Amino acid sequence: MPGDVSKPEDVQKLVNQTVQRWGKLDIVIANAGFGYRSPIVDGDVERWKNLLDTNVYGLLLTLKYGVEKLLKNGSGHVVVTSSIAGRSVTAGEPSIAAVSSPSRPSLKRCVRRSASKACASPRSSRGQSRPNSPQWRAIRPGPSKRSSS
Repeated sequence: MPGDVSKPEDVQKLVNQTVQRWGKLDIVIANAGFGYRSPIVDGDVERWKNLLDTNVYGLLLTLKYGVEKLLKNGSGHVVVTSSIAGRSVTAGEPSIAAVSSPSRPSLKRCVRRSASKACASPRSSRGQSRPNSPQWRAIRPGPSKRSSS
């Protein structure tokens, strides 16, 4: 099912087609994105716009239309990924990808706030998940920590 995550009608259509085919939606994975490194003064303005439309607006659209279905189901999982590009900037080449990719703390806050507001506070006072609410997770890639021998 091809589509463009930066177009609301495409995302909504994809979610609806998935529900029609499988009967319900069990998981939403917000993972679309790409990077672009260039010195700011040499940057391609149209490419920046496409990057932000995909990496930020596409994330929001995916969550909007996907989480609506999960809330209707009363269960499911939400996985939000970020990029290693959001954790590093090459000296002398500021990266627009670093601006568009959520940092570790902001991604964590976004997931927590989204879960509590969109899912009517899915955690109980004991930190236990409440039944009938989607479970939210954030994945933040990074360099592997390997020991050298």
